[in-house]
Amino acid sequence: MDLHKSRTIPEPALSLLRRAVTRLLGGGIDVRALLARQADAEFRRHCTVADKVQFTASARCLNHSGDRDRIHIGRGVVMDGILACHRHGHLVIGDYSFVGRSRIYCVDRVQIGRGVLISDNVAILDSNMHADSAVQRFESAVAWVEDGRFPDVYTGIDYAPVVIGDFAWIGFGACILKGVTIGTGAVVGAGAVVTADVDDWAVVAGNPARVIGEMPVHVPDVSDLSDHPGVHSPPDFLE
Repeated sequence: MDLHKSRTIPEPALSLLRRAVTRLLGGGIDVRALLARQADAEFRRHCTVADKVQFTASARCLNHSGDRDRIHIGRGVVMDGILACHRHGHLVIGDYSFVGRSRIYCVDRVQIGRGVLISDNVAILDSNMHADSAVQRFESAVAWVEDGRFPDVYTGIDYAPVVIGDFAWIGFGACILKGVTIGTGAVVGAGAVVTADVDDWAVVAGNPARVIGEMPVHVPDVSDLSDHPGVHSPPDFLE
């Protein structure tokens, strides 16, 4: 069997692909800008979005609840990542926060404060997402593939709210697990796995994350932003 030949794209399809690429490039179409506009439209369909929010071509919103009020994105947020909110979840991202090419999973409650920096490859999860039972995990996988049933992320699965305080910085590749509160101005080092609360202005690193230092207490002045509605009072689903 000629494996190379079997993988060759048929000439009619290849010709069509060439013409499509030539049309895009020759027409001066900015594909990334087009994708960013599509992301903007997607988020506005599935979330409540404040003013001056920027969505990149990589941003995605997966609102499995179907209720756009369950996700709120504050003023001036820059979104480059993926939000996945399940049917009982509530997810809030505070004003002027940045979400890199990361993923936030919300089954219960995820609250991110103002001015938070979330770097690339970060995972934030308020749930284990899968059952402890290997039998249940396998049955769920089979049901998804064979019957088209989306996995149940609630039955027999532990979850607890995640809160990230104002002005925190979550480093590249960090993982924030269920039930964790990260304090104001705290810094989570690259690759850290956070399983317990982090105090205000603390610096943590490692797996599991441990305190390795502290940041100077420099609270940004937001007084000049007081004229903008929502800056001081994002929705709080944790009350």
